[in-house]
Amino acid sequence: MNVAVEAKDFLEKLLPFPAEQAKAVLEKLRAKGLYHERSKSIWRWKDMLTPEEEKEKYQAQKYSAGEKRKREEPPYEPFVTILNEIQKAAAVEVCQSEGQPQLHGEWVDIHDKAPKSENPYHQTLLPDISFVCKTKAEEMKKWGPRPDSQEETSTAARSSKKKKKSKTTNKVESCPWLQIYTVVEVKVTNATITLAQLAKYAGQIFMEQLDRYYVLAFILTVDKFSFHLFDRSGVTSSAAIDIHEAPEEFVAAIASWSCLSPVQLGWDPTVHVWDGTQDVPSYEAHVEKFMRGFDVPWVIEAFDDMASEPDRAIGHVPNVPVRVKTRDQLAPNRYEAYCDTSSITGHEIEGGGVQRSDDSSSEDAEDELGKDEVPSSSADEMAYPPSSSVGADGRMSVNYSSADEETDERGATRAKTARYVAVRSLTLQDAKRLWGRGTLVLEVVSLEDWKNRNDQAEIYVMKQSWQRLPGLDGGAIVLLNTSNSLGDDTQPPEEMRTLEQKLKMQPFEAFILSRAGLDSRLKEAGYVNVNGENVDTLRYIRKGIEVIPNSKPLGVAPTQSQPQSRSQTRTSSRAIDEARSQTVSNKLSGPESEVHPTLVNRTLARMILRLPGVTIREFADKIEFLEGFRGAVLEHEQCYKKGIVQQDISMNNIIISNGHGHLIDFDHSKISAQFKTLKRENPKQIRDKSRAPLLDYFEESAIRAAEEIYDLLAEAYLIQVRDKYNPSTTPELLLSLEDLGWPKEPYDIPSFGSRRAGPGYGTPPFMSCWMERDREFAHTAIHDAESFLWVLSYVTLKYAGPGAVPREETEALKEILDRFSSRSQEDRLDILKNERVFEASLNHISPYFADLKDLIRDWRRVLEIALKLPAGMEYNYPHQAVVRCIDRAIAKVRASPTPESAMEKDAKQKRIKRSDEIKQAIRNQQTVPAMLDRQAKSTATSSTVPVQDLPSSNSATRASNRLPPSPPRKKSKGRR
Repeated sequence: MNVAVEAKDFLEKLLPFPAEQAKAVLEKLRAKGLYHERSKSIWRWKDMLTPEEEKEKYQAQKYSAGEKRKREEPPYEPFVTILNEIQKAAAVEVCQSEGQPQLHGEWVDIHDKAPKSENPYHQTLLPDISFVCKTKAEEMKKWGPRPDSQEETSTAARSSKKKKKSKTTNKVESCPWLQIYTVVEVKVTNATITLAQLAKYAGQIFMEQLDRYYVLAFILTVDKFSFHLFDRSGVTSSAAIDIHEAPEEFVAAIASWSCLSPVQLGWDPTVHVWDGTQDVPSYEAHVEKFMRGFDVPWVIEAFDDMASEPDRAIGHVPNVPVRVKTRDQLAPNRYEAYCDTSSITGHEIEGGGVQRSDDSSSEDAEDELGKDEVPSSSADEMAYPPSSSVGADGRMSVNYSSADEETDERGATRAKTARYVAVRSLTLQDAKRLWGRGTLVLEVVSLEDWKNRNDQAEIYVMKQSWQRLPGLDGGAIVLLNTSNSLGDDTQPPEEMRTLEQKLKMQPFEAFILSRAGLDSRLKEAGYVNVNGENVDTLRYIRKGIEVIPNSKPLGVAPTQSQPQSRSQTRTSSRAIDEARSQTVSNKLSGPESEVHPTLVNRTLARMILRLPGVTIREFADKIEFLEGFRGAVLEHEQCYKKGIVQQDISMNNIIISNGHGHLIDFDHSKISAQFKTLKRENPKQIRDKSRAPLLDYFEESAIRAAEEIYDLLAEAYLIQVRDKYNPSTTPELLLSLEDLGWPKEPYDIPSFGSRRAGPGYGTPPFMSCWMERDREFAHTAIHDAESFLWVLSYVTLKYAGPGAVPREETEALKEILDRFSSRSQEDRLDILKNERVFEASLNHISPYFADLKDLIRDWRRVLEIALKLPAGMEYNYPHQAVVRCIDRAIAKVRASPTPESAMEKDAKQKRIKRSDEIKQAIRNQQTVPAMLDRQAKSTATSSTVPVQDLPSSNSATRASNRLPPSPPRKKSKGRR
């Protein structure tokens, strides 16, 4: 999602720099001749051309017949010189005089120095100019230009150079993304892909630098300069300014980047780096020893360590008074003001923490301060009297009571919070997504255990994601793509409105775990909060900036072939005003933009979980494999009883921990507060003539129960069960309710209404094939039961056995796997409905799983009966029927024990090795990947990281880096 804003608004709200100071900086550059008067009243930046001058230079080139004109190389070096001189002048003029913490870096031309990363998800990208860590910038100056200089233009020469790269070239290409703070793309033509390029660079920065809320970046097209902010809601692009005609705005943009504190430029003050003896912000740490983001021991703040246990479970931090420095501290007459959180946006405040925002916050503050000192009863309107100071490191020191404070290694006082150190990154691939959750999952230990090198420390899983707001979809609440909350026009039942209000108090997934009774796995959870304000994209990051309705990025420079007049290419304030007059102003009074109904507001949520484990495909033996499915299905039923459907069953969302199966990742679940019963008050009874034969197979209680549920269809149901399902292993015994897989005490089932027509929820290869685009019935438990079957079938076809060892794939097996993992619902529907096709597929199951064929058949029969009779038990209560099938499979395996296979031994050894790696990493105070990388480099001649040394999969991960990738995971539009 790309929205356009006026350049002036962008600068004032996102890159503030005092006008008087900008003029002073510009005067210094004039004195140096960098901004000079080329002719009377025409001022130009040195060596920077206008579109007309660029065109004249291009057309004036002399060339031989048949030879093409050469495009002029963009002015990289002249522009880098200008950027660095602005930075130096601004540092003297503002930053040093005000004592403002800033990034220590330098603008560097890297258009021929591709940044490197050993991250497995790294893309080879080539930005033009970057703002690089100071030490790296000094090092890069010594390398010089690439050996293959630009005068070698022939294809043969370039090909030859590529084959014989010198050591200098390898050095030049080793600038890591960890040390690149921002980038500038420089174009001499209007390249339409420029913004897409910039987005890729921003995604790479997000993936490598886990302490970034957002990334600011720039585009220069000849003389048009535009600013862009990338966050999890998309891109905010400014109209372009003319660097020659609007020099003060240009200077302000660069100077503000050079002088604002890192927190104001998008760094997360709750995430630091362990730097040998202490945790410090990443921009102060010695990160040059790392080549990838998952090598870094990130130190992440969670929640109040002094709060009571119930409070910690929902991320409670007391609202205590703090003193803030406003944006005016950059002005000549600096002042410190008392402000409330409604008038100060997030990154104007130095430092931060993690906090829940709920109705109890103001009451907690009243208890600490006394009612007379609390100016408002609303947590969002809490005032902050002077009681803190900002250190040189950008942290805010808050004057808490002595019981609630701590002193760090540098003597700074701050709120006492629980902090954790990352020892292994489980998933980083999602972190680079701009328009999405940006999910990050890490294995962590407490900072205290890390400091003490305690290799017996408890391992937790930290999950962080940018969550949408809950909204109504049919008869359920989900995290909607448009961030719509329940509107007045929907008129939902009162219980749904009450449920929505509860959901606002804590992260969606944490609420679901608590509601379902699975909160024993949840240590802490809450929204990341910086001094009283939840970190979200539209308010904290974008500061509620006004956008242009239904607009594309403004101020795009013209192509050289069709130059526009100067008046046409100026900042388009007139166009902006006209656009505003055609629609209502975009005031962010609600959860979403009124003129951008698909603009998603996302809030940063963080959870600490007590459930480390491995994905279902990494099972150690057959019993554990079956117990993994059994436990996950039972937890799904536990959620279902509370009105929750998970909606995203996949291989990565079923895990095994301590031999038990669990269901994870409830971000895409839906919740209902409405329930219904299936029993009929006056059911029709089966006629005596038809009833007599059924009594030869079923107990009387089973027949009566079928009549209460199925009414006139009871006879048809019982005949199907007898002929197709026939679960009794002893025909001489009558079938009971337990044999049928019915729950002993049927419960009221949740009512979800009908969903909106369109793509269903889930991971495509495992989505229910009945969730067709044009159907509006609700996604409910039976559809997740089908997804469980697809996961079971895929694992038994794809892998040879335990430990996720892949099979050698024949052409026939590849064809079967393609059909089972197909995104086409028709392909998998044919497998499910056509028994001949289904049986043919079972013939390709790995020999290790051969005795599980009956389980897959029985599971399919449950689905078949359910989907034929959607008003019945299997459709609405599928869990016990499925669990009974699994129990029969477990009994069958245990009845025929086999010696432990080599694959099973190897899988168990991998588990032991994995545990030992974490213990050793804690003792060494290194992350697991960094430790393994160092070990590999010390024993191998190659510097390439072996595949087995990459971070492996775990409880809340996507594909394991030690294993072949899972089927492509692409959420449908409604999911993102």
